[in-house]
Amino acid sequence: MSYLPRIAVIASIAFGCILTGPQAYAGRLVSFGIELDDRRVFDDWMIDNGYAAPGTVWRYLKSRPVTPWNFAVPVHPDRPLETILKGNICVSISYVDDVYTNELKLTRLTRHSNKWFVDPEWVEKNGPPAAVEPNRDALESSGVIGVFLPSIGVLSGILCLAAVIALRHRARKSVRVEIF
Repeated sequence: MSYLPRIAVIASIAFGCILTGPQAYAGRLVSFGIELDDRRVFDDWMIDNGYAAPGTVWRYLKSRPVTPWNFAVPVHPDRPLETILKGNICVSISYVDDVYTNELKLTRLTRHSNKWFVDPEWVEKNGPPAAVEPNRDALESSGVIGVFLPSIGVLSGILCLAAVIALRHRARKSVRVEIF
């Protein structure tokens, strides 16, 4: 008994499921950190699609808050929505070079909020230049994906054809005519 037709049908079904199944997207972890005098005082993270250029990743600081990490933020009573850190400060973001400064202004939305935003003017002045984003459609249709999916389709078709031929050949062998 030949297992070729069964294997061909199972393989065709599997490849068909791969071709028509739901897409899964991966994310890239981007972490933010601010160090004051060699001590990490603010920390946060987010996930992006992985296609953003370093200039864009740096500009996440304008809209993404950072949270104090075992650090009591010094706030002046007359200006509770802002603070200025002074000392040896290092602002680090994944996939972007670290930036060093002696002074950094942070703001928050409400008096009781624990989420602080880096001054947007400082972000623009000190970060890498904004870059043209890569074309996501071009990235997805090139390389392995552009060659892999059509080859799976062709392979599925060949396996289905082989299964049909094998089943017909088997059916012809099994027909017996007996005359009494």
